[in-house]
Amino acid sequence: MSFFKLLLVALFSSFVTGAVLPEARLQERQSCNSATDRACWSSGYSIATDSETSWPNTGVTVKYTLDISQKTLAPDGTSKTMFVVNGQYPGPTITANWGDFLEITVTNSMTTNGTSMHWHGIVQKNTNNMDGVNGVTECPIPPGGSKTYLFQATEHGTSWYHSHYSFQYGDGVVGPIVINGPASANYDVDLGPMPISDIFYNQMYAEYVLSLTGGPPVAPNAVINGTMRNPANGLNYRLRLINTAVDSGWYVSLDSHIFTVIAADFVPVVPFNTTWLFIAIGQRYDVIITASATASNYWFRAENGCGNNGNQANIRSIFHYDTVAAGNPSSTSATLPTFSCTDQTGIVPYVAKSVPAISLFDSSDNLNIAAGQGGTWTINTQAIDIAWGSPTLLAVEQGATTFAAATNTYELPDANVWVYWVVQNGGGVSHPIHLHGHDFSLLGSGSGTFTNATASVLNFATPVRRDVSELPGGGWIVIAFQTDNPGAWLHPTLMRRTVHCHIVWHVGAGLALQFLERASEIPTTMDLSSLPSRCDAWDAYYSTTPDTQLDSGL
Repeated sequence: MSFFKLLLVALFSSFVTGAVLPEARLQERQSCNSATDRACWSSGYSIATDSETSWPNTGVTVKYTLDISQKTLAPDGTSKTMFVVNGQYPGPTITANWGDFLEITVTNSMTTNGTSMHWHGIVQKNTNNMDGVNGVTECPIPPGGSKTYLFQATEHGTSWYHSHYSFQYGDGVVGPIVINGPASANYDVDLGPMPISDIFYNQMYAEYVLSLTGGPPVAPNAVINGTMRNPANGLNYRLRLINTAVDSGWYVSLDSHIFTVIAADFVPVVPFNTTWLFIAIGQRYDVIITASATASNYWFRAENGCGNNGNQANIRSIFHYDTVAAGNPSSTSATLPTFSCTDQTGIVPYVAKSVPAISLFDSSDNLNIAAGQGGTWTINTQAIDIAWGSPTLLAVEQGATTFAAATNTYELPDANVWVYWVVQNGGGVSHPIHLHGHDFSLLGSGSGTFTNATASVLNFATPVRRDVSELPGGGWIVIAFQTDNPGAWLHPTLMRRTVHCHIVWHVGAGLALQFLERASEIPTTMDLSSLPSRCDAWDAYYSTTPDTQLDSGL
């Protein structure tokens, strides 16, 4: 029997292996979920279950402790000062089963920074206060402080966690999330998460300051991190691809192998084959690969499709078959498309769900993105500027009914209605748009200016659902979601279920908004009793610290 060994490394002046991550709890998969029947999960739950409305209640609480500290590491062989999770980069993998509760205590062992932890893509059903966005759902955790986050894994698949405190995640506060569940195609072995990230040698805030007058910084390198595996030839392997970069979308491929795509973000999809994938910042794809090529060494490639990278041609890792000598591959790349910074096509959700069709879009449905004054980015002419010590949920808890313009708050008071948004990009730079608290339906995207005539091309019958979409430069996307989850949600570039751009320079410069969803129900939906005292602790620290907020705070 032939074997191959998976080597996940960063190419620069030398090969450097990624940090070893904890083994996923694969032994705890449900008994009916096997290599020959991945669609099954447990009694009453399978790949055909609509996880937006139904999920198991396992009665299991999985506990983790994440300690944030400062450390000097060399992810690609060049030493740099980083903020890390449990002393490592990337941080440890958070693993649970579909329907488990996660209880995660985050401790701040840094000396001069606050922190918060966002669980990217976790919809936080009725637990908006656990979303981990300082200035929106909580005050930052001060040095020496801690917070315990408690929420249920109502969806399954692959994601990641990261700090939402200014530019901190770009300095290393990131790690994968794996929620075991059913799959839309069979496979033999789960190889686990494979995060791909750009690397900067200066700390991120220093890079941001330079970007205000000199344009976007160029990352000198990138890393592909993972663990050593020894899969058998001919078997099928699940690989969980995550773009954890701050300024790069990747075209990924594995020479002489095909990806069978089975999930996009947290949404299972009808399996389809491709030789390459475009992964925007924050997006995830679960793929299956078959180790059936001629025994050799093969390049796994991450081509920089959006953004800038100083080592563009050499962002690679090695898939190594054990029956041949280890060494640099001589394999050739698959033919990639012309880089266009647009979402992957061919995606159809496994559980198809329609959206009520509308034919006319009012200008009030538009979110117009543009470059503002002084290096800012704006939505409908307003750059977001949150206050770390005055989160939106605290204001709601205290009875506020109006919000400052700088918070970019859009109120959605009605329950279980569909809301539609046209996101129009007035500039030539693409933006990865992420919505907190929901998977949105992506009704369409295109170039130029969206008009009601353009609406005829929208897909209301079987739209893609996900939580990150790449907004084309000079183009548009149309998204829709139901108001079924009370809270203040960020939309780095969209709403309070927060919507925002996931390029750190852009969200730091104001490219985000909040959707305040069903505000009247928030105090009775979640426990906000500890929020005032936590904000008091932050205020006590911040009043005596030089850690001044000079960006949007997100």
